[in-house]
Amino acid sequence: MNRTIQYGSNSLVERQFQAKYTNAKFAEVQVEFRGKINCATTIKFEVGTIISYNVCEDFIFGNQMKEAKFEVIFNRKSKDISCQCLLFEFRGIMCRHFLSVLGIERVKQVPSKYILSRWSKNIKRRHSYIKASYDKIELKRMKERYDNLCKHFYNVAEMVANSEEASNLLHITLHNFTSNLPTICSSLNKHSNDEDIANNLSEECPIHSPTRVARKG
Repeated sequence: MNRTIQYGSNSLVERQFQAKYTNAKFAEVQVEFRGKINCATTIKFEVGTIISYNVCEDFIFGNQMKEAKFEVIFNRKSKDISCQCLLFEFRGIMCRHFLSVLGIERVKQVPSKYILSRWSKNIKRRHSYIKASYDKIELKRMKERYDNLCKHFYNVAEMVANSEEASNLLHITLHNFTSNLPTICSSLNKHSNDEDIANNLSEECPIHSPTRVARKG
């Protein structure tokens, strides 16, 4: 977990994946970078910013050398790319045919939509909410709130799933709530911080009963 897999080329695209992806997923990406060596790429046609490539990949099947051809469509303006092998759609990583075309087009950085957050090493995973006996009290409370919310969400989804109108209404409600969530969280955090300051002041300067004073006479 504490090591970084070294990149095998001087490609900035490979370094981009190295910085974003987990070690396991980056190892899969590197397999595709090595497989790019076996690909021969030629232009099929070009219309405006859209260009089509034929990518011929050599591979060994049994003891015989065979080849497979794939068409890759690339948009030079938007940097959109698609391949007949559909590896990105099935496994979420760029195929060797993608990488071969990107090398010819001299693309140095791929759009963020081709770097899926599900493989990111910095994303907050759900397994962080698994209960453990050695967790701090604050984390246990957070996990209890998380479990209760999940149960509530599950019950609501089960009730509204039978109705398309109710499902659409729930989607709209959740979308509106999510849109206002940063403002709500900011307001709640400010209120919580004010309470913490008041509690800290009361702890630092405890209030006692007045000192008893002897009466005259």
